[in-house]
Amino acid sequence: MKRYVGQGVAQVVRFNWPMYVAAAVAILAGLYLGSLLPSPWSMASRVLSIAVLIAVLLSLLATFYAYDLTDLYELDWLRNEMLPSGKSLVNIHAGFDEMSAMVAEMIPGRELLVFDFYDPRKHTEPSIERARRMSLPFPGTKPITTRHIPVGDGMASAVFLFFAAHEIRDEEERMAFLREVRRILCDGGRVYVMEHLRDLPNVIAYHAGVFHFHARGTWLRDFKDAGLALQDERRLNAFMTLFKLTAYGDAD
Repeated sequence: MKRYVGQGVAQVVRFNWPMYVAAAVAILAGLYLGSLLPSPWSMASRVLSIAVLIAVLLSLLATFYAYDLTDLYELDWLRNEMLPSGKSLVNIHAGFDEMSAMVAEMIPGRELLVFDFYDPRKHTEPSIERARRMSLPFPGTKPITTRHIPVGDGMASAVFLFFAAHEIRDEEERMAFLREVRRILCDGGRVYVMEHLRDLPNVIAYHAGVFHFHARGTWLRDFKDAGLALQDERRLNAFMTLFKLTAYGDAD
């Protein structure tokens, strides 16, 4: 799927535009107040405005690098994966899906089931709703709940969770979802979880926004409790991590 240069950062701005508008207003207000207030308040106001500007620029630059300047969407790591035959591929997302078409292209001739677990009563992040309105669903996408994936036991050779599972903010709901993922996974099957982490690079890039992500330790605990074993972990770029999981007992 052809992507234009800057598509990733443009999407992030579109989905989160109120935050950027608020930042712009804060910067301009701070600079204006800095021209009116006496010293040292004028200097403090200008410094705060510049700090907000730097924070916004850092996040935009990090997003541009991560989504537009790397091979994130090439899915090269998937090219040589040996997945059990005769089973379905399953991609599950929270309403914004750029990856299904790429998975279908990368692994042709396999049944690809695509599910959307978004529930506006539970998953209340405004950016998700805006992203849903601005994107077209992959053909055949079906809505589901996080409590039930409509796939038989052991009928999936691979489950893909691309920037989706972190949207399940409630821990108990997230655990129930991951257990469902484990249930549908066949012997020798794999689960691929791609996420930002709550770690130093993402703190530097996204500041307070990093609390929307989960820490590595949280993911490892959740995977283990759901019966999923970590088979491989790799940095796709400075800000994104891919976890490759299998059912306990299937780990190499």
